[in-house]
Amino acid sequence: MLRKVSADGKMPAKAILTAQKEKGAQSISVSTVEGWRIGEVQDFIIFTTDGEDVVPGSVSSWTGIPAANGDITELTLTGGMDILYPIGAVVMPTATSSWANELISALLVSHNPDGTLRDEAIPEIPDKSITPDKINFTSIPMFSATTAPGQWPALDSTKDVIVPFDTIEYDTAKMLDTKTYQATIPKKGIYHIHARCGIASAGFNPGTTALIRIFKNDNIFKESQRITGSGNSMTIPIPTLDCDALLEKGDVLDVRARCTDSRNFGGGSSQSEFNIRFVAEV
Repeated sequence: MLRKVSADGKMPAKAILTAQKEKGAQSISVSTVEGWRIGEVQDFIIFTTDGEDVVPGSVSSWTGIPAANGDITELTLTGGMDILYPIGAVVMPTATSSWANELISALLVSHNPDGTLRDEAIPEIPDKSITPDKINFTSIPMFSATTAPGQWPALDSTKDVIVPFDTIEYDTAKMLDTKTYQATIPKKGIYHIHARCGIASAGFNPGTTALIRIFKNDNIFKESQRITGSGNSMTIPIPTLDCDALLEKGDVLDVRARCTDSRNFGGGSSQSEFNIRFVAEV
């Protein structure tokens, strides 16, 4: 990579010799030094071409100090052979090692020479932070449940009906009661709640609306988007709801479905699911 060397961040421009360079010369004159760092050491190469390709054996590498008038002085050969170059030979800035040296210096601020992190580079971790050595992941309150496979009980169109989540996939804190289909929060904190429920196994007509709600302590807490019917029996509406919430120990949550037409709901794990997962203490 070429470093950006000019004050305005431009890459150094390629130039050509405007005067013949003699073997052993300590300076050269070039057509432009735009983008070069004037007055500072610059790496570059000189070579000749046959019109399109570089002439084999003509490449040599140098350092020198460019001036604003196009002269480059204090030439030092760093690779190849010092030969005579005619007017029109190409003078091209090259990558420097400065970026690598700067990177190594920066890495050594935070790393030991053997590549390991310095103790002072590792931030102090607050006592309440979540780290693997502090957590027994099996004790984090979480559960997931579905409705019974293939079951589509009737859904009363006049009220919200608790979805019968009675098939537990996991429940680390015994949160869900499969008789009441309600979950009791075991500790205060922030929880992620996810719920979905299939409504109407044969679909329903346009003008009919379906939704689900999460109730907390028997009051409406969150509500899903309301879905209208398509009139297509192949389309099963599945209202879905996701949220994060601050819950108190002892809060009771359940999912209730509602449809403006008397239909059925449930359908098993492919359509219906209820899970709550503890996220953080407060």
